[in-house]
Amino acid sequence: MDTNEYTTWIDQGRALARSHSGTQWELGDWWNEGSDRQYGTGETEAAKVGVALKTLQNYATIARAFDSSRRREDVSFSLHAELATYDDEYQDELLDKAIANEWSVRELHDTIHPKRRKVTKQATRKVKLITPEFVAYIIEWADESRTQAELDAMTTVLGDQAKALETALEAVTAKLIKAGPVTPTV
Repeated sequence: MDTNEYTTWIDQGRALARSHSGTQWELGDWWNEGSDRQYGTGETEAAKVGVALKTLQNYATIARAFDSSRRREDVSFSLHAELATYDDEYQDELLDKAIANEWSVRELHDTIHPKRRKVTKQATRKVKLITPEFVAYIIEWADESRTQAELDAMTTVLGDQAKALETALEAVTAKLIKAGPVTPTV
């Protein structure tokens, strides 16, 4: 592999990524300007420019969170988005670290939420309720000729599993709400 060609290619990719981020910033600033001037309710204006309303609103939220003087060209818009809900000082601290360490969005996220990532990994390893193999088995099973009684029985089994998953999700959600916001550590 030619190192110069590779470096040039990487530089081109970075320029494209910066260009894409620039567009997101510009759209966010543009949407905020229109909102400040009360140019409309949103749906109509979003449709006229061909961008989903929710997308424009997300861009605008992130643009408001970072004054143009604090935006870092060395990191992506997505990385800024990950930090949008934090105070300016913490944002700047993590942006500096992200630049120094060349963090991806995932690396930044794991830095902000290390416990959540660990718990998610552990849960994924321990609980394999619905595997691709299980889904394939159910589809294959259902494709075969079955009696109404067999189909009813399988529907009951799957319904019970869905209820169990829903109960587990509700319990986890309740614990997260009770725990409150996660305090970031760096």
